[in-house]
Amino acid sequence: MQTALFDNVVHADLRLRRASGATHGDPCGQVEILLPEIPQIQREFPILFSRNSEGAFRPLAILGLEPQELLFERDSQWDARYVPALIRKGPFLLGTSDSDDPVVHVILDHPKITDDERGSDPLFLPHGGHAPALENALDALRMVHTGLESTRQMSKALDEAGLIRPLTLNVQVSDAKTVKFDNFHAILPETLRDLAEEKVLELNRSGFLQSAILIAHSLGNMNDLVRRKRMREG
Repeated sequence: MQTALFDNVVHADLRLRRASGATHGDPCGQVEILLPEIPQIQREFPILFSRNSEGAFRPLAILGLEPQELLFERDSQWDARYVPALIRKGPFLLGTSDSDDPVVHVILDHPKITDDERGSDPLFLPHGGHAPALENALDALRMVHTGLESTRQMSKALDEAGLIRPLTLNVQVSDAKTVKFDNFHAILPETLRDLAEEKVLELNRSGFLQSAILIAHSLGNMNDLVRRKRMREG
C-alpha cells in the first residue's frame, strides 16, 4: 500500500472513481460501523458483532452472506440509501503529525484513485477548495475520528449488560443451497426484552439503550439480504 500525506498542490490532479464494488476497493462480507451512524445503518443492513484481536466486540454492517460477497453493489454502483463511513472515506486515512494533530493521508494505489476523467470526480475545485467528492470522503473520515471511542464504549456497555450473544443461522437461499452463517454475535430482541430493569436504566443513563434497540431491530434486514442473494444467484 503506497500512502502519502495528502497535499492540495501535489495531488491537485487526482480524481475519485465513482464505481463501487470489490474490484474498486470496497470491503466485502462486512464492514465495521460507528455509533453515530447506527440510525442510518439499521434501516439498510443487519448489525452484528465480532471480536477484534484484543477480544473486544466491534459492531459490523453485514454486506453479504458469504465472506467475499457484496450484495449492495449492482452494475458497479452502490445499491443502498446509505454508505457506511468506513466505505465512504474511500482511499483516505487519518495519521498524526509531529504535534500529534490528525492529518490526512491518501492511498495512492487505491483502485478508486485515478487521473482519468472518465467515470470519476475531481478532488479539488478548478480555482481551489474541496470538491464535493473530497468533502464527502473527509466528512466520513471525521466521523471515524470522532466516533471510534464512543463506539468502543457502547460495545463494552452492551457486552457487560449481557446483551451480545452468539448467533448461528442456516439461511435457505434455494432448494439446493443453504448458507451457514456463524462466527458472529447479535443482540436478539428477546434478550433485550428480558433485560433486568436496573441494566435497562443503566444503559439509558449511558445513552446506549436506543442504539441497542436499533441494533436488535436491524436483524429484520436479514430477509432483505436473503432476497438480494437469491436475485444475484438467479
